[in-house]
Amino acid sequence: FMAAQLVVPEAIDGQKPVVISPNPGYAVYEGGALMAGAELVTLDATAASGFLPDLDRLDAALLSRTALMYLCTPSNPQGSVADADYLARAVGLAQAYGFVLAVDE
Repeated sequence: FMAAQLVVPEAIDGQKPVVISPNPGYAVYEGGALMAGAELVTLDATAASGFLPDLDRLDAALLSRTALMYLCTPSNPQGSVADADYLARAVGLAQAYGFVLAVDE
């Protein structure tokens, strides 16, 4: 909850900021995003994506408004663990678009 309060700005390039959260995820991620004034975008973590958030769903327009992305590894409740390639990709997106990547375990 507090991470969103600390890092979500009022606007990003004049637009409402985005917080990305895994689905399923912790309800506190949603509450923190909403209280910070952000739009919550959930990424499904299904068998098709190895029970990790599907990073392929993220496009440049969304990422350019992103202030914070939560990533759980091992994922909860599925228990999938992100490998080095997945983590490198998530970190690369955060670096390229300037958002905070909060890894929860």
